[in-house]
Amino acid sequence: MPKLLVIGGVFFAIAALLLGYLALTLYMAGQEGVILKTDKKVYANGEVVEVKLVNQGGGPIWFGSVYRVEYYNGSAWVLSDELTPDFFTMELRILQPGQSIEWNIPLNDVAPGKYRVVKEVWLDDSGKERITLYATFEVRG
Repeated sequence: MPKLLVIGGVFFAIAALLLGYLALTLYMAGQEGVILKTDKKVYANGEVVEVKLVNQGGGPIWFGSVYRVEYYNGSAWVLSDELTPDFFTMELRILQPGQSIEWNIPLNDVAPGKYRVVKEVWLDDSGKERITLYATFEVRG
């Protein structure tokens, strides 16, 4: 009888590990399907950066209009005051699988260098499963 309990316990432990692995794999697949990108990698001053948020995952994502642009100062990423808007509207948007949304960032009189757009999205409707996305680009002088 004790041998049967040990075998049952081992079977239960293996089943629990497999179910946990499957759940984690499905969760990670949803994260990997959310992409933030720019239309080009290098821009000249005066051009417009076209930013695109794409949901290629298996479920919807939730987000607001807020984003920020940062530049690399040689040692750290810092907020770009001239490229990050001062205010945003407060709507909640839902992007279904296969959908995308775009917005533009004009590059007027910005310093040459490395920049990135930073956007947070949620993978659940409660706002607990948040991921931060980055899309890097360069401005040439």
